[in-house]
Amino acid sequence: MIIIDSETFIHACFMCIIMSSLRDFSIPEAYNQIRSMDTLVGLEPIVDWNALGSMVSSLFKKHTEKGGRPNFDEITMIKTLFIQELY
Repeated sequence: MIIIDSETFIHACFMCIIMSSLRDFSIPEAYNQIRSMDTLVGLEPIVDWNALGSMVSSLFKKHTEKGGRPNFDEITMIKTLFIQELY
């Protein structure tokens, strides 16, 4: 059995509260900073993904009635090509 005094317990609780507050503040801030530098986030309002998806949908062969894994969505495939070209 470990016995700690009340001062040590209060200090430990106080440190947990500080670290929790710091974590809650720093993670969203870091996420927003990364998001502001991300090229893909800038593409979202510019590119009409649905229009591109409808243009290439006739190119995909959807023969899954015999079994197998369903095809990926056309928009997902187009976004994958954009990511491949950017990075």
